[in-house]
Amino acid sequence: MPRREKNPEIQSRDLGFTHKFIPIFFNQEEKNSPYVLDLPQKLTPPSSAPWQPTQLDKILSNPLAEIDKIKIPEKFSPTPKIKLDFKPFAESRWQKIKDELSFSWPHFSAPALKIQPKKAKLILPIASSPVKLKNSKTSKNYKAYFPLVLPNWQKAALSFTAMALLFVLPVKAFSAYYQLRDSQENIITAGTEAFQDLKDGETALQNGNLPEAASKLQSALDSFALAQNKLNEINPVWRSLLYLTPKIGNKLKNGEELMLAGTNLTMGSLPILYLLNNKNNSPISLQNIKETLDKIAPRFAKTKQNLMAIDPDFLPEENQTAFLKIREAIFALNNDLQKISSLSNSLLAAAGTNTEKTYLLIFQNNNEIRPTGGFIGSFAEIKIKNGQIVKLDIPSQGSYALQGNQVAEVLPPIPLQLLQPRWEFRDANWFPDFPTSAKKLMWFYEKSGGPTVDGVIALDTVPFIDLIKIIGAIEMPKYNLTINPNNVIETVQQQVEMDYDKEKNAPKEILGDLAPLILEKLFSDKNNLLPLLSSINKNLAQKHIQFYFTNPVLEKEILAQNWGGEIKTGTGDYLAVISANIGGDKSDKVIEQQVNHQSQILEDGSIIDTVTITRKHPGSESFFSQSKNNDYLRFYVPAGSQLLSAEGFNWPDESTYRIPEKWYKLDEDLQKIEQNKTVDIKTGTITTQEFGKTVFANWLVIKPLETVTAKIIYLLPFKVKVPTTQKNLGTVLANFFKQNKNYSSYSLLVQKQAGTNFDAFSTKIEWPKEWNILWTNQEVSTEGNQAVLSTNLIEDNFLGLVFEN
Repeated sequence: MPRREKNPEIQSRDLGFTHKFIPIFFNQEEKNSPYVLDLPQKLTPPSSAPWQPTQLDKILSNPLAEIDKIKIPEKFSPTPKIKLDFKPFAESRWQKIKDELSFSWPHFSAPALKIQPKKAKLILPIASSPVKLKNSKTSKNYKAYFPLVLPNWQKAALSFTAMALLFVLPVKAFSAYYQLRDSQENIITAGTEAFQDLKDGETALQNGNLPEAASKLQSALDSFALAQNKLNEINPVWRSLLYLTPKIGNKLKNGEELMLAGTNLTMGSLPILYLLNNKNNSPISLQNIKETLDKIAPRFAKTKQNLMAIDPDFLPEENQTAFLKIREAIFALNNDLQKISSLSNSLLAAAGTNTEKTYLLIFQNNNEIRPTGGFIGSFAEIKIKNGQIVKLDIPSQGSYALQGNQVAEVLPPIPLQLLQPRWEFRDANWFPDFPTSAKKLMWFYEKSGGPTVDGVIALDTVPFIDLIKIIGAIEMPKYNLTINPNNVIETVQQQVEMDYDKEKNAPKEILGDLAPLILEKLFSDKNNLLPLLSSINKNLAQKHIQFYFTNPVLEKEILAQNWGGEIKTGTGDYLAVISANIGGDKSDKVIEQQVNHQSQILEDGSIIDTVTITRKHPGSESFFSQSKNNDYLRFYVPAGSQLLSAEGFNWPDESTYRIPEKWYKLDEDLQKIEQNKTVDIKTGTITTQEFGKTVFANWLVIKPLETVTAKIIYLLPFKVKVPTTQKNLGTVLANFFKQNKNYSSYSLLVQKQAGTNFDAFSTKIEWPKEWNILWTNQEVSTEGNQAVLSTNLIEDNFLGLVFEN
């Protein structure tokens, strides 16, 4: 038998791969082993290239399939003996992170490999059988001995695999942990920078700076991609195992959610950028806007989900406040997008898609406050088709142009008789419920020769100022004027009241000349679109813009979005303080108002409310705002409330009232709305029932440099549920098993008057001392048995509290 060469490379006809013989020494004399094992394994250094599975990863994923490829060294040396010297030692790296790696490695039970150190003899439970092979280079025949697997080979394989895992896994775990720790720092840094870029990009986008927005959004995308790559560098097998640990798993999850949130938010912003950056000079249609919103809405919804899954404590403390603010803003933006997306089809219909629509555009001057926002000095009839304005007619005489054509001879509400004996279009916004006032305006418009319209849109001075801020100053050579955000209201007021051509008698002509200039400048630049939408959204929320549509489906949707200015219904406490300046010129521009509300909950659950209003007239150098302020005040409170007292009110001189003609008729709508009218003889306070509320009304006249305070006290028609204090076996057991919850609640809805700006408001809720406050829906200051909320009424405000005895 010829001698076999050491480790020849042999090509197997049957197996199709190259083998190397490895000698295993069974005796003191060296002999070639008939047992050959494959050694294809190759170690590779760590790399930042995309992850490729190592041999260990393959073993972990499928141990039995990979066992045939395990490498056994050529010689087995005696097992070294390690002497341990137990001296005081510092905390090890493993101990430092053992709380984070708080899961147990699996325990294995299998036969041990038998090693005899003296003879270096290895006993493997395998046999062999010869196979004839041929060396392709030398054409010599060889007899190779390949393993013949015996029935119990799996146990031996599993034993060896288990030993390898027990030695290698902790090392790999350390490596993955420190890689994750470094990645977390990089992720937070990259994520913070990316969100800052994203915030700057959104600001630039809103301001119409498209190049800056594009640069910032691209930078944000790059940062998020870099952070995501840092996470991807962690071996997927180890990342899956680390997910099982509480702390490290949470870090991984928060990091991934942060990256996904940023990526979704950035990708959601890009369609807006593409829309605005379209090289086509054609105007952006409502259909274009709808399609873009439909694209970005899902991205922003996913962003919200990602942000909700992030624990702010995952971020460094110095970044947590900024993150919470960004998250709150994105939540609000997502809600707005959902609103607009759900309304898109209706808004397209309202914009005259395929059918021309006609609307009344009401200009309300909130420097002379009225129930729905301000005195109606001017109006326009506007026709819209396919989202384009096809007609805009602003009468040069304003609302007074309808005066001579009105055929309806009806009595106005009594307070308005201070100015007019007949009710007319310009005073028709008498009801704080805007849908009701809008219908009355449409009625007067038709009675004055106007056409039937499809709705009413009301704006006060705030949206006009915002428009000028967006488009910039406007030159009006005809009037030798430059209109800017700081002077637009005063300049126009001066022109229509004082500087107009008396012979021509067209005081509102400047509005007809100004409107086309505003529209032309607004729609000529696509960069104005986002600032315009942002301004409209803000002014709708703050009731500086209100809609009413005759289409019942569209009107229902408008009311659902709080864009309709209606008096809301509810079961709890309610307050709306409504002012009507009657004959006080434009003095509301300088009036400072503070409303203080107090609810006292008595032992039996009864509630007594006190409302104190303080109005200050600091005086003014302006001719239009230096007049005394005649304010007809109405307090809308829960229906059925009983007036207990009223003080501090005063009245205008009765001689100033206008006497109506005898043939003027009572207005049917007014009679239906103002029901059960009574007058308190002592205080002159009028009580009515309107819009499901009880109304207390009185006058408050304020001269320049005066401060006047008035107060009303009333009993609410309902009680707060009193928590039971009965101590018997039944209630004790019920409380113990949480079947009898001794809770009570109080809520207050405060509605802001349309047209007002940042009126100061505070409420103090006082309850029995035996009760404990458990929950509030917003932050309040509490002391003892009292809670206080102080704010500015920019929007409607709702406060809810829950008590326990």
